[in-house]
Amino acid sequence: MIMIKPSSLTYSQQAALLGTARCALGVGLLTRPARFARLAGVDRVTAERTAWITRLAAARDIAVGAGLLTSLLRRDGPPTRGWLRAGALIDTADAAVLLNAGARRDIAWAPAVAAALTAATSAVQAGLLTTRPPAGADPADRRATALGERIRRVKRPTPAEEGSGLA
Repeated sequence: MIMIKPSSLTYSQQAALLGTARCALGVGLLTRPARFARLAGVDRVTAERTAWITRLAAARDIAVGAGLLTSLLRRDGPPTRGWLRAGALIDTADAAVLLNAGARRDIAWAPAVAAALTAATSAVQAGLLTTRPPAGADPADRRATALGERIRRVKRPTPAEEGSGLA
């Protein structure tokens, strides 16, 4: 889930990409759990015996990705930031677990580092989206923007200010 923030993508588009990528990864993990474990260097027997653990991670990723996408579609739904924070926490934990497994040689080192870097990058991207959402992306932000507009409308320059160039 490596993402670069080009200026042409809006906040909602970036969040939608994260949600879609999380759902796609979840579906892959759900349908081919042993294959993903084998890519990490786990032997065939262990990969097949522990496929249920991979399916747990798949269900989690699908749930968080679907929650994020649903929050983007529903204007009256929960704020998107909560789903982004949950995804960032999950990805941070995944990165730590994968690095630990690689260090203990439970899985091959190179795939562990690659997967951990991918998870960490996704966590950073989600974190960036949660710390600086654009105005209007969240109902609370829309209220603050509307309040600011009302305050600006109330403060009108006096005729003296207009004539003096202070306005």
